[in-house]
Amino acid sequence: MVVVPSSGIAATSSPRGIAAGPDGAMWFAEAGADRIGRIAADGTVTEFQLSAGATPHGIAAGPDGALWFTEPLASKIGRLTTSGALTEFAVSGTESFPFDIVAGPDGRLWFTERGSDQIGAISTAGAVSEFAIPGSNDVPTGIMSAAGFLFFTEAGSDQVGRITTAGTVDAEFTVTGAGSEPTGIAFNSNDGLLYFTERGSSEVARLGTAGGAVLETALPPPVGAPANIVGGSDGAIWFTDQGGDRIGRIDTAGSITNMFFVGFEPYDIASAAGAGAPLWFTMPSADRIGRITTAGAITTFQLPGPPPGPTGPQGSAGPPGETRIGLVAFQVLPRRPRSGKRVLVRFALTHAARVTLRVQPLGKRRTSRRVAKANAKAGIGTIAWNGRLGKRPAKPGRYRLTVTATAGTSSASSSVTTKLRDSRK
Repeated sequence: MVVVPSSGIAATSSPRGIAAGPDGAMWFAEAGADRIGRIAADGTVTEFQLSAGATPHGIAAGPDGALWFTEPLASKIGRLTTSGALTEFAVSGTESFPFDIVAGPDGRLWFTERGSDQIGAISTAGAVSEFAIPGSNDVPTGIMSAAGFLFFTEAGSDQVGRITTAGTVDAEFTVTGAGSEPTGIAFNSNDGLLYFTERGSSEVARLGTAGGAVLETALPPPVGAPANIVGGSDGAIWFTDQGGDRIGRIDTAGSITNMFFVGFEPYDIASAAGAGAPLWFTMPSADRIGRITTAGAITTFQLPGPPPGPTGPQGSAGPPGETRIGLVAFQVLPRRPRSGKRVLVRFALTHAARVTLRVQPLGKRRTSRRVAKANAKAGIGTIAWNGRLGKRPAKPGRYRLTVTATAGTSSASSSVTTKLRDSRK
């Protein structure tokens, strides 16, 4: 594996979603730096500053030649031209948590709303429509377009949903086994099947666009956590294994032909345009962008150290060379936590720091409470919550867990959401 110093990605950027742009470059969302980044084939990086607190996540190229992205914590959808002109559009409700986004067959951009159990659509003029998913606690996560429909994963209810461009959820397909947690989703035009990751059961599954049997393939050891998935220029499907630090390849027969170790918990993955094009992936915990050819040659673009002077859009200016903390909270354990029981939040930290955890119920009650504090070293760490708010066990429902790290005058925060299930069931 070749490691190449990049020329401009912000330290502690925590890159998340990545997509091929209309200009031949790859574009990615920097959740930790409130920026959208562009990386050329040679690793040259250009960054565009967003509003403070944007925390962009999903990103996709739109039919209008712009890049469209989600802002989960700000409940907005953003639009950025390749020259850097920015527009933002509000999504109804402050807890909608728009997450993944894709260009639809009707000229609109479609996105999942993890916080409100809805699927949203936005026109290139900025008109937003939202459509409820039947049931509750579905947690729509990944989304993609195929066969004239939009298909989305429901991590909370272990289903794959289908929605028409008129906004009707006309089918939900149940995934084998409770707790499979379907996450990323892609379409393979070679066999006409949907492919999706099952983060909770460490599998990649296949399903027809009209439903039918769900065919699952288990990842080889060690037990992983497959996250996102995409079709490659070689006709196969490629996916990230965030838990096993790997990039995997699965063919149309359902066989995993290769698992390439890349390190640093790869997250999103996208294919560049063109025959024989490589795939690009993000590594949030290491602030890196990776590239892998269909033959398995890997290059990662390493990020520079902290810049001198100001610590960033949400920080305050400090003396030259002052450390800026990078923090990403990225996983809740167990993956299906229960009310009143111990919960762990995993995070990646660039420097040793004092760490606190605050818990906020989502919905009518919006106050947060500090529930834990600890000293943490640089690297991957965890902080525990005993499952109680004050003297009482936390009730079943959705919660935001926010980790804050502080060292000297520098601090950073990062949040994850989870659903507590009823311990009595």
